[in-house]
Amino acid sequence: MKQLKKIYLIAGVTTILTGNALAVETLNSNATVTVNNAFTLAESAEMTFGTIRASADTTNNVTASLTLPADGSAGTVTAATPAASNIVVITGGTPASFAITNAAPFTTLTLTLPSSAIDLVTPGGDAQFTVDSFNAVVSSGPNDGDAYNSGTPNLRTDASGAVSFDVGATLITDATTPGSNYEDGTYTGSYTVQVDY
Repeated sequence: MKQLKKIYLIAGVTTILTGNALAVETLNSNATVTVNNAFTLAESAEMTFGTIRASADTTNNVTASLTLPADGSAGTVTAATPAASNIVVITGGTPASFAITNAAPFTTLTLTLPSSAIDLVTPGGDAQFTVDSFNAVVSSGPNDGDAYNSGTPNLRTDASGAVSFDVGATLITDATTPGSNYEDGTYTGSYTVQVDY
């Protein structure tokens, strides 16, 4: 009888050990990550210096200028001395507006504005304008209303990955002593803004 009990005991232990061995399973799986460095940059409104009366200095290189603030406040004219070149605002202008969407949320972006002047010309016209001193103001997101700081970038997206900014600049009359004065018409030039992470 004692021998039979020993057999049962050994059999029971053997069954438990075999059961544990059968419960071990292995499975190969995958790890993934999706990279999305792209975002959308769109222009909501073009920069316009409005409608002005302008004259260029055709004998000297004296200029007048019209500053268009990025924050949407009224532009200011700096008159020339002597006043051979002049700008008078008839209808005020508005800064350019840009919107960023589909970026990473709560992320600071870097904005690069033109570092040199661009020309505004009209077909057949001799006198032209230059546009310089580009500047920007953040117009949405956590830093809404702050002037953009290139030294410490503050163009920061919101929870949805969106932020917008406005761009202003200064319009300057022709400093090259053109052969003729400004003609009526629309003077146009292009510039580039760059945004990156």
